[in-house]
Amino acid sequence: MEFFAELQLLHENRAKVFVIVHDQNCTASHAVSSCVGCVGIDVLWHYELKRSNKKASYRTYLEAVIRGAGSMNKMADGKTLRLIDVRARPGNPAQGLLITRNLVLRCALGKGGISAFKREGDGATPLGAMRLIRGWRRRDQDIRAFSPLPFRAIRHDDGWCDAPDDRNYNRPVRAPYRASHEKLWRQDGLYDICIVMDWNIRPRRRGCGSAIFFHLARRGYEPTEGCIALKRADMARLLPYLGTQTIIRVRR
Repeated sequence: MEFFAELQLLHENRAKVFVIVHDQNCTASHAVSSCVGCVGIDVLWHYELKRSNKKASYRTYLEAVIRGAGSMNKMADGKTLRLIDVRARPGNPAQGLLITRNLVLRCALGKGGISAFKREGDGATPLGAMRLIRGWRRRDQDIRAFSPLPFRAIRHDDGWCDAPDDRNYNRPVRAPYRASHEKLWRQDGLYDICIVMDWNIRPRRRGCGSAIFFHLARRGYEPTEGCIALKRADMARLLPYLGTQTIIRVRR
């Protein structure tokens, strides 16, 4: 058995340890869990099980065991989450970790990483706190989770203006539209669930970024154009706890 642990400060007074285990059976996961857990620090770990007669590896991402975070919300209490933290993964600024009271999820970030000086077209995810406003969903796709957030069905002519000089910059528009805009009805499924965050909404500043959404991730968590993206199963898991008081805080 071999394992690799990497420390990262994920909160002011707490650390996370990432543990990858390569073994021929699952018993190693218990040993590592006990060994690391006894230190009394927060743990996010997953193990990779490899069998000699198979080329593919099997990965299971296990939920974090988070202790001593009384200022953050519980997922299990049935209440809307008030705060979700997002940080870049070590060594990969275009991927992140989305952290709640008792859950840590992998997510995709902008291809430009995290930026405190967000500009239109830079591909960066803006640094700061963004409240969830409302969402769109594809009614023809099978995501059944209830959410306190207001949702409406995406139509074929729904779009979002990304032209800084247009009067509807960073606002929803109907296609066809004269200025540059993004179509919300997509064939790749990224906007089957698409939640608007209040980046550059009120007030709007020309050229400071548009269409910063919380949506579904591509396979392999490929980078976004500045949005935050989760895989479909993780988004469905979070939806019942997301409301208009939920704030996603992007941090370094």
